[in-house]
Amino acid sequence: MKDLNKFYFRINKKTKTKYYQASCMDCQNLYDYKTDKNHKLKKAYGITLDDYNKLLSKQKNKCSICKIDNNGKYRNKTRAFAVDHCHNTNKIRGLLCSDCNVALGLLKDNTKYLESAIKYLNKLKN
Repeated sequence: MKDLNKFYFRINKKTKTKYYQASCMDCQNLYDYKTDKNHKLKKAYGITLDDYNKLLSKQKNKCSICKIDNNGKYRNKTRAFAVDHCHNTNKIRGLLCSDCNVALGLLKDNTKYLESAIKYLNKLKN
């Protein structure tokens, strides 16, 4: 059993609950972003990190909707583009920045809602 001094101590910002991180400092230092990202992509979308990077390259490293080039950053924080997919078929549509991904989610991927939002914005523009 490892000594508690080998674990990072955390405080939940919302609940103020105090706890030790599940993995020790030694294991945290061994963390490999590529291996973890590859595992998460494979599990969630059935693609590899290489597939993700090819799609990102095909999109010229830009969001499929707003065309922002985040260079791995979002609001000055390291953040990869989200994998946008159809929730019915699981087919991958492209990679989106956080704002565009959230916007589609809030509109429930419904094109009628999106068209209505566009009409609404155009009406108010005049």
